[in-house]
Amino acid sequence: NTEQKSVSKVQQAYDMILEKILSGEYAPGMSLSERDLSEQLHISRTPVKDALNRLSFEGYIDMFPDKGAVVSKIGLPEVLELYEIRGAIEALSAKLAAARRSDSDIELMKEYVEKHKACSPEQVFEALKYDDDFHCAIAHASYNVRLACQCRRAAIFQNQHNVHRIERSVQQHEQILQAIIDGNEELAAQTMSTHMNDVVNTTKELMIQYYFMYR
Repeated sequence: NTEQKSVSKVQQAYDMILEKILSGEYAPGMSLSERDLSEQLHISRTPVKDALNRLSFEGYIDMFPDKGAVVSKIGLPEVLELYEIRGAIEALSAKLAAARRSDSDIELMKEYVEKHKACSPEQVFEALKYDDDFHCAIAHASYNVRLACQCRRAAIFQNQHNVHRIERSVQQHEQILQAIIDGNEELAAQTMSTHMNDVVNTTKELMIQYYFMYR
């Protein structure tokens, strides 16, 4: 029906705009015109407007009375704050997943780890996708609906500036996965905390290196 088509168009516009923000094609500080987006995406302006409102609510864009929609800025200080929050949440997520996971949950996590491992050094965005998928699979396996996937933009931003950490991330994911498979709740939480602390420490190193650039 017409209502379902409208909803699907909003979702389509949302997905396309978000992907361009995450990839950096729509850079921080860039103005997003409803009319231009409508023409570029071949979607009418009403779904585009609804998609922008949703992206504004989620913090990907800022809305200004004079400039309209602008891609929100993100730098290493913001990334560090997000990862500090995420570290605490995901340690609990891994602990619950070790206690509650199903066989299908484990198979899905294994699949994402293997796909992540198979990525070449040039496949940064593919690697980040499987990294993100793995964390989301753990959140799902925790069977706590409030433990949602978070900080995808922070992950992409941080890893774009530190591609050498991707291989280390795969090894850490394997350790987390084994703890979940073994049903070892405390070890799952501990290995996840170690993994997230590594990200936080790497981000701090990047902040020191690029402080004035990303201030």
